[in-house]
Amino acid sequence: MRKKKKSGRRNRASFVGRIQKNPRGFAFVIPHERNLPDTFVSPREARSLMNGDIVEYSVERMGKRTSAQIVKILERSCKKALGKVQASHRQFFIESSEGDLIALDNAERNLVGSWVIASIKKYPSDREMGVASITSKLGQKLTPEFDHLITISRFGIEEAFPAAALREIDDLRRAAQQEIQKPSPLRKDLRDLPFVTIDGEDAKDFDDAICVSERKDSNQLQLLVAIADVSYFVRPDSQLDIEAKRR
Repeated sequence: MRKKKKSGRRNRASFVGRIQKNPRGFAFVIPHERNLPDTFVSPREARSLMNGDIVEYSVERMGKRTSAQIVKILERSCKKALGKVQASHRQFFIESSEGDLIALDNAERNLVGSWVIASIKKYPSDREMGVASITSKLGQKLTPEFDHLITISRFGIEEAFPAAALREIDDLRRAAQQEIQKPSPLRKDLRDLPFVTIDGEDAKDFDDAICVSERKDSNQLQLLVAIADVSYFVRPDSQLDIEAKRR
């Protein structure tokens, strides 16, 4: 996406891209147009930005170097932040993995040093830190059981699915039961064969399996690999398909 915008004595083109923060304070903006290069964002310009923000920006050249000038923040992608609680001058805050400092309005002294997830109430500006409220306390160490919460926080994913997508899931559950009871004539039913799943015990879904058997007409082994046919149930442009792409 490219626009023309007046800036000083000449028109300057502006673009749209996604912010990628660095813990050292600066950032890069990744343009939506694939043929354009990533552009450096100075620490001063990056103060009010958070990782994943969608921005409109222009490119300023200084000799051989280029830097992005932020025209407008179009969308705030980060709704929650993950960080370790710190304290300074009676103020509590967290520092995210991308280096963002976010003030906490509901922290207590005994939480200093603990990892938390906080919901953002006010985004940062050029002069002030953002403000957030703690929603999940993860303890002194991050353990694997919190991986899904960390991912949700880091990428700004909503925990709840839209109502329309949940209704589709109920419909698909009924359709799957019907398929089990009466398989489509387009399929060959191999449920009498001893398939074994290759997914681990802690897997959230079991969608891959193998079956190894000895061929009767030779000394060779036959390997069958079964992979779940998700596309049979989740159709293009359905609510689930749209939500999956968004996530």
